[in-house]
Amino acid sequence: MPTTRNTDEIWDTIKILITPSVWHEAWGIIVTEAQLRGIPVVASNAGGLPEAKIGLPYVIPVNMVTGKRHPNGYYVVPEQDITEWKSTVEKLMTSQEEYERVATMTAKVSAKWLRNLDPLAHEKWLLSMMDKSEAHH
Repeated sequence: MPTTRNTDEIWDTIKILITPSVWHEAWGIIVTEAQLRGIPVVASNAGGLPEAKIGLPYVIPVNMVTGKRHPNGYYVVPEQDITEWKSTVEKLMTSQEEYERVATMTAKVSAKWLRNLDPLAHEKWLLSMMDKSEAHH
């Protein structure tokens, strides 16, 4: 698929998003973007992905990268069991009932989650950090 500035062109073609990360990474914004569009997401339990899933199905355990490296400098990626990944994706792709149930739930729960966010949360947090810093001086 060619690159595009209009990401809706890409999102309109995605039926299931699979995010099998094994890294200790931050919030998975791609998970949030997909879920807000009602796209079922199958994510690993790595880093911030479970939080980004906001309690929605499916979060699958993985063997995380530990920071250990091969002599050539590349990270050691532990062996993974893909059984649960395979069965989950197959279920979503072969059961219209399951797909629609998860897609509908995903859209509703994600929209409610977004409506309940405090748009000033980051600003309040930063201001509280300034208050703490000033108290120490």
